Amino acid sequence: MKIEFVFTERGFLRGNFLDAYNTPCSIQQSSIIGDGHLWLGCNEGNHIKHEGKTICCARMHIDRDMARALGEKLIDFANTGELKQ
Repeated sequence: MKIEFVFTERGFLRGNFLDAYNTPCSIQQSSIIGDGHLWLGCNEGNHIKHEGKTICCARMHIDRDMARALGEKLIDFANTGELKQ
């Protein structure tokens, strides 16, 4: 699974990838203050309003290879509190 990293307009690292159904998904460092959080999921799906902005809340469908690739990023995040390339 290929993860393409870009920075958001607000300077947060975001990794874009496709799930098992070729649905665009992402993993992104969150702006929430504190211990650190990630956005993780499909970029398309159900949308909700939060703090005046529309955000997506959907789940992704991943296989074991995809889980391993994401797992490496999640372990880095769990250990450091930062999303790394």
